[in-house]
Amino acid sequence: MAALRQPLNELLEEEKEAYQEALSKCSSDSQGDDDIQLNMRIRLVDGDTILADTDQEGSFLATYKRFEDYVIERFG
Repeated sequence: MAALRQPLNELLEEEKEAYQEALSKCSSDSQGDDDIQLNMRIRLVDGDTILADTDQEGSFLATYKRFEDYVIERFG
């Protein structure tokens, strides 16, 4: 119940600081050329058509790029 007694402005400031810290960490982590490791297979499909597959593309970012290209071609 103590958390409910915390002044709103104080809570908002704490949350803002935590958000900025996480944002800063994510920004610094993504500056390299390293691929994103999700330890899972991702398949993006439209009906029976496989649009992108991490097993075929070899990485998450390559799969993302192939799907992005599909969306731009189809809807762009």
